Amino acid sequence: MAQAQDTTVDGEGDESVIIVTGTSLRGEQFQAKAPVDVFTEAEIKEAGFATITDLVRNIPANYGSEANVASFTQNNTLGTAQINLRGLGLGATLVLINNRRMTFSGTFANDGSQFVDINQIPLSLIQRAEVVKTGASAIYGSDAVAGVVNFVTRQDFDGIEFDGQFQTTTEDSQEDITLNFLAGFGSDTTRLTLAGTYFDRSELRFTDREFTGRGTEIEIATAKPGSFVLLAPPQNPAFAGAPVRVPLVDPSCTAAGGNPIQTPGGGFCQVSTRDQFALVPSEERVALWADLRHEGPGGFGAFLEASYSESKASLPRCPERVRRVP
Repeated sequence: MAQAQDTTVDGEGDESVIIVTGTSLRGEQFQAKAPVDVFTEAEIKEAGFATITDLVRNIPANYGSEANVASFTQNNTLGTAQINLRGLGLGATLVLINNRRMTFSGTFANDGSQFVDINQIPLSLIQRAEVVKTGASAIYGSDAVAGVVNFVTRQDFDGIEFDGQFQTTTEDSQEDITLNFLAGFGSDTTRLTLAGTYFDRSELRFTDREFTGRGTEIEIATAKPGSFVLLAPPQNPAFAGAPVRVPLVDPSCTAAGGNPIQTPGGGFCQVSTRDQFALVPSEERVALWADLRHEGPGGFGAFLEASYSESKASLPRCPERVRRVP
């Protein structure tokens, strides 16, 4: 319904003003507010996070991600961090940066799915993190079944900022070194923001701690060195007369520091393999980010975002004494 009224404007003639008090336009019938958690820059600093991985671990709705330091829960994902809202899978959460999709990591998760490695983002660059904890696939697509996480970067920072952290828990523990920097320059129309993170973590082996290094018994190894089974009569004269389908002691057992034993079920090599495993693998990571923005006349604007990241993670190599002897 509309009603016309006459009005007089100073210096001008009569004008008709139409005031709309109601329309027959159909409104949205199904509107609902999605629950959103926001982690601000101040909250991130007050929490004392060293890396963005620490931030991810503290998102209440995030569980099931492979962003751990234990080498037993991560295989191809060593050195990476992901978001897994409500445990629906690493590929079910959409990750955005400044409202744009981030690229997938070059590796894949234990279940074969692709994911976004958020270790590509320097922590000093984050202004806030917005977490939509409900499914948003109707808006964003199937990669947002579990929800959406949007990282908003700092674009108005002016100056240079450095910080570093050194973390260790006990005398026999890994050591973490983290270095962050942030720099911002420019004018009212053009701004350049640079950010970077360097992270280095030392290795922690089973044998570095007494209660994990000694064990309760000596393991019986079945490979490298250990035992093997012949599936057919051997062609090699060195194994002439060896029984078929019965475990045989690896010839390298003694040279590797093991103890050959014979049981009714066959021969085995009794050797400790604890020094071949790590509680925490070593990691080294570099993440760099550059953001250039320009605002021209008439509302024209342009921006350029560039990032570089390199991550290395390694498990302990097999010691010389347990390598197979020719």
